[in-house]
Amino acid sequence: INYTDAEGSLQTTQVNPLSAQDVWQYSFKGEEGDIIYLSGKYSDAYSALKLMIKVNGKVYKQASNEGDTLHYLTVSGVIPFD
Repeated sequence: INYTDAEGSLQTTQVNPLSAQDVWQYSFKGEEGDIIYLSGKYSDAYSALKLMIKVNGKVYKQASNEGDTLHYLTVSGVIPFD
């Protein structure tokens, strides 16, 4: 998983889920106009990935794929202005 942190820096972490119900999450308090970015890739062709960015508890952007071990799945945007 690659993601932007609270300072806007790109971070990388490896997640090894044990089942499809496992969830990785990261949260921070951002400012309006901050860039938010999340991407991931997996190696098992029988797997799937769902990425979701929430802003103020509501789904802002999301994407999913299944069986695609070649490409990164990415969701990104800018924290909206109220």
